[in-house]
Amino acid sequence: MKAIKVLYTVQSGKMGGAEHSLYYLIKNLDRSQFQPTVCFLEAGGLLDEKLQYLGVPTEILGINLKIIKTRFQGITNPFALIYDGMIIS
Repeated sequence: MKAIKVLYTVQSGKMGGAEHSLYYLIKNLDRSQFQPTVCFLEAGGLLDEKLQYLGVPTEILGINLKIIKTRFQGITNPFALIYDGMIIS
């Protein structure tokens, strides 16, 4: 059976509660069934390093959320600005 690809998205790699949970979830995934990838909006940080040590692919978009929040007031979900791999501007 082919592994299911799973994309996890997080704002940054600063290690808070959600990031710790994500790390332990991915660390304990059955890799024969699931193939995880993590996408960071901002910088990767410690979570990125820990995931790379586990062999999990990561992508860093490098989006400055302060600019996004100023330019697109009312946007509560920055991922709503991303469509088909392109940043909507």
